[in-house]
Amino acid sequence: MLRRRRRRRRKIRRKRRKKKEKKKKQRKKKKKKKKKKKKKKKKKKKKKKKKKKKKNRGGGGCGDEVQAEGNKCLRSYQ
Repeated sequence: MLRRRRRRRRKIRRKRRKKKEKKKKQRKKKKKKKKKKKKKKKKKKKKKKKKKKKKNRGGGGCGDEVQAEGNKCLRSYQ
């Protein structure tokens, strides 16, 4: 009786182990899903602001040759 029971237990254990191995193999067969690579966002380059050239507006102060008659400069060098 005892021997038979032991044998039966061994049989059951063996079956269980085989089942586990089979499941393990099946699990290995499963293909892993490929992870999608995240695209790196390109950093936008900041545009440099162009400095506006100051237009020569004729000055109109002392040292300007073309001056109105009444607008004479009172500096000593002129």
